[in-house]
Amino acid sequence: MTKRTQDYSQILEEKRDELSKIKGILVDIDGTLVDLQKYFSEESKLMVKRVEQTDLVLGLCTGRSYPMIKKYILPNFSQESFHVLEDGGQIITSNGQVEYEKKIESNLVREICTIARQVGGEFGLTVGETVYYSQNFYDFIKNKDSWDLDMAPASELKNWATTCINLFNISNESLDKILQMLDKTDLNIVKCKAKKLDDGDFANVLHLTAPGVNKGTTAEAWAKIHGLSLSDEIMMFGDGYNDDSVMKKVALGIAMGNAVPELKKATDFVIGHVDDDSLPDFINQFLDKRRSWFLEKK
Repeated sequence: MTKRTQDYSQILEEKRDELSKIKGILVDIDGTLVDLQKYFSEESKLMVKRVEQTDLVLGLCTGRSYPMIKKYILPNFSQESFHVLEDGGQIITSNGQVEYEKKIESNLVREICTIARQVGGEFGLTVGETVYYSQNFYDFIKNKDSWDLDMAPASELKNWATTCINLFNISNESLDKILQMLDKTDLNIVKCKAKKLDDGDFANVLHLTAPGVNKGTTAEAWAKIHGLSLSDEIMMFGDGYNDDSVMKKVALGIAMGNAVPELKKATDFVIGHVDDDSLPDFINQFLDKRRSWFLEKK
């Protein structure tokens, strides 16, 4: 596939005032940093290194957990860098030091996962250094994993307390039943769609975090760690429903061309498709402009 390079000079000049104030960058992973085949391109890796050589702060803001990305993604980031993981349930450094987390208690997690299985759904959650899945999902993904995840079936779990519950393969008929049960918990719920395991059709996916916790609230804590203002000095790149809570709070929210329509409407502007390496294209052009703006002031 031939990748296209897009010229972003016009939008960069139009947004010069806002971009000149940017001191930090948050980036989603799936559909943003990595392409739709989950591949982390060399262009994106080089972009990460280039940003980290500047005075800008760079961090991930993702639904993925630490054991999911510690071998494939995080080795490309500074070991001391901070990242928003688990849909906001946790802030952790690249070397695994937990700075912040909000957990859902064990009995509630187990109850939710049990009900999901009873209605034909699947689940996944992270406890410690391992990602645990319902048996069907574990059997499905263990031979398809290309990121070298540390994973196990949930039957091995004793303490189910976690910072994020992911429910997959939820049919439309079962969704209302699960949502009615969740209404009693005050958990934060992000609803989206993903392909089913068996027939490739789309089914409901739910991301559940502790009450009042989402990517947006934890991005504020991430900014404070660096002494920055989320609303004045941070820009965020994303593509999914769970990025909306951040886009509403940052100085600049930027959607990928492959983003869901709802997110595109909530952001300041849209760049190209992730499969065209549009994220490194845009950020590299931004860094070039930023340098020229600095030189103009001298």
